[in-house]
Amino acid sequence: MKLSWLCLFTRCIFLQNCTQFAKAPKREPLSRFYAEEDFKKEDKYDTHVHISVDDTTFIQQAREDKLRLLTVNVYSGPASNIEEKQEVALRLIKAYPDECFTF
Repeated sequence: MKLSWLCLFTRCIFLQNCTQFAKAPKREPLSRFYAEEDFKKEDKYDTHVHISVDDTTFIQQAREDKLRLLTVNVYSGPASNIEEKQEVALRLIKAYPDECFTF
């Protein structure tokens, strides 16, 4: 008797799940998502970079890619000069105000 109830219960659960798939909403077309050709069109933010040298290669690439950078200055040990890192960041922010900022 218990086995027949178990079989009946299992069948009911199975059939219930089958009907839920039939009621699932249709998916939106992929066009509502970003495509590769959208990359240069959209503004983007990188909220954690460490710019500590006067090399502008990364910033120039960020400008081309419409990417704004948040540079983070941290003390990373005795060999680290936080004041120098901050000076570099501030110089680059002044030179590239639309691409770089700090906090």
